[in-house]
Amino acid sequence: MLSLQKDQIPNRGDNSTLLDYNEDLPKEVDWKARGAVTTVKDQGHCESCWAFSAVGAIEGLIFLKNGTVAPLSVQNLIDCARDEYVNVGCYGGLMDYAFNYTRYHGVLTDKEYPYTSYYGTEGKCKKQGGVKISALIGPVSVAVDASYLIFYSTGVITKKCGCKNGLYDLSHGVLVVAYSEDYWLIKNSWGRNWGEDGYFMLKRNDGNTCGVATLASYPILD
Repeated sequence: MLSLQKDQIPNRGDNSTLLDYNEDLPKEVDWKARGAVTTVKDQGHCESCWAFSAVGAIEGLIFLKNGTVAPLSVQNLIDCARDEYVNVGCYGGLMDYAFNYTRYHGVLTDKEYPYTSYYGTEGKCKKQGGVKISALIGPVSVAVDASYLIFYSTGVITKKCGCKNGLYDLSHGVLVVAYSEDYWLIKNSWGRNWGEDGYFMLKRNDGNTCGVATLASYPILD
């Protein structure tokens, strides 16, 4: 299911080379191998990719601060990060606005607030204090043109696949969890039977393949 709310995207200027910047960076980083990434989930029929991507970035951030990681609640964001936070639950959203919500309201764990929107239904917001956000960087939320992902099974996707990288071509929120000199390793939310155990790879330094660098964002933690 693909749906990013792009009607009110914040103006960030030109960041098309954000994730292709090589100076003073290690040749490869793998947050998954370091233990900062939880297992792949399945969003089901709810267009909640934005919430899965945002939660994944926050989970990685907490791991960097505390050395442990526990699954956080995607459902919490679906039900609560809406109205003045722009998102519309199972009908789409944007990671930036999810981060803004958690800055003021926190986010509960998945155990406290489990995922119930697999079949596209939303719940009533349960507002409780959770993990608060507000400067460490780990896994990064990104948006991509997912038109080619429907056909993906394995390997590294390059710009030859025909996917686009314009702001309004982006359709799906995902999470960059690792990179090497050749590719980005990205966590999806379509279950572990899709792709490479729920992950896919995009060619790095290949002209912003599928828009991976167009709308990158990450949270900061108080």
